[in-house]
Amino acid sequence: MALSEIRSRFLSMATHDMRTPLAVIQSIVDLLSNYSERLSQKQIQEKYTQIRGSIANMVALLDDILAIGQAEAGRLTFNPKPIKLEPFCLSVLAEVENSIGSEHCFDFTHSGENTTRKVDPKLLRQILFNLLSNAIKYSPTHSTITFDLALSDEETVIQVGDRGIGIPVEDQARLFTAFHRAHN
Repeated sequence: MALSEIRSRFLSMATHDMRTPLAVIQSIVDLLSNYSERLSQKQIQEKYTQIRGSIANMVALLDDILAIGQAEAGRLTFNPKPIKLEPFCLSVLAEVENSIGSEHCFDFTHSGENTTRKVDPKLLRQILFNLLSNAIKYSPTHSTITFDLALSDEETVIQVGDRGIGIPVEDQARLFTAFHRAHN
């Protein structure tokens, strides 16, 4: 696939993905501006939580755009250092829960003894945030999202499971094609 086609598909996807949180923010601001006196304090706080979630989605998308630009320019750096994965994963999960995941349940499991691994914490955080935010985006409200960390001497396995509609069989072959979206 030509670089220009990849860039075009990404820009199309990014533009679409930015419109949704902006539309949510705009509608909530309009609601609060015009009807805040009719809303309870709890309803107003829920609206602010929705705004925070939309902003977090846009920030994650902008982080992705920055990482892709750095990778294209050959400036994406890999800075591994030893970190304890269990507390790291829990902190990313807490960040997701507090910003965009308040309407879902999360089930974190961990197995294995030595949780220290040499990773790039910035890149791993971005990967985990993307996986968890996609699980939220494609799962029904109030469903459970699983986040499993399994460690052995030979490997580290991180799995995120959601309750979404899944990827159709015909789209699975293109799972690792840059910016491909399933037809559903």
